[in-house]
Amino acid sequence: MGFFQNLKLCMPARYKDTKYIINTLHTLQEEQVYIHKMLIDTDGLGKLGAMMHYACMPKHYRHIFEQMYILSASATKQPICIDCGGHIGAFSDIALYCGAIVHIFEPNIYLFAFLKKKYKDNPHVFLHNQAVSNKNYRTHFLIDSHGLLSQGNRIVKSIDTTQESYEVEVIDLNDFIEHTILKQHQKIAFLKLDVEGSEFEIMDSLLERNLHLQIEYIACETHERFFADGEERLARLQNAIQEKCAEHIFLDWI
Repeated sequence: MGFFQNLKLCMPARYKDTKYIINTLHTLQEEQVYIHKMLIDTDGLGKLGAMMHYACMPKHYRHIFEQMYILSASATKQPICIDCGGHIGAFSDIALYCGAIVHIFEPNIYLFAFLKKKYKDNPHVFLHNQAVSNKNYRTHFLIDSHGLLSQGNRIVKSIDTTQESYEVEVIDLNDFIEHTILKQHQKIAFLKLDVEGSEFEIMDSLLERNLHLQIEYIACETHERFFADGEERLARLQNAIQEKCAEHIFLDWI
């Protein structure tokens, strides 16, 4: 019996269709390629490619970080990246490997403790145990059905079931960008927004204040599924981006 037949025999019934198995094989082959490249290039683009693959980064972002990595060798100043929704630091690890200074926002107290331990000796990391929105206030952190470490935990009320947990501080991200980061640095290299619904308010304010002009790339995961009017929110944001001709803003982060 061949490998393909053995694989099909051992898989759960719901996964035995040929298309799923072929996609699985392609994924395994792709992972082997990244592992091989990393092993033969442990301090270069091979390792960077493996890190981006691990982070499930959409492929069109990869040239951005490859260029950041290459240019960092001759740069006089470190690029500034902001990671909103830091989770376990998969994005921040990539930015740091590319020579960046990274500000990480993570309101989850358990994940924040992990990040604090992970980056305790790294002078290029600034940790913020805060949630981000378009204003300053305090609220309860909402835990979804996947538990305390879920990437779906959030501060925004939604149509999904959540449970109130501990109180968290929320800051106006755009004020932080304008009055803290841009007072010290002329440009922000990359802003990543994975903030479980708060992105709509943040992006509206950011575009209105034209702060996007001082950020080279913005990557945003949208969470329209959390809202009854989610599709309308997404359409308004897409239109606002188009009106600003902001081709450096992407709404396909995952």
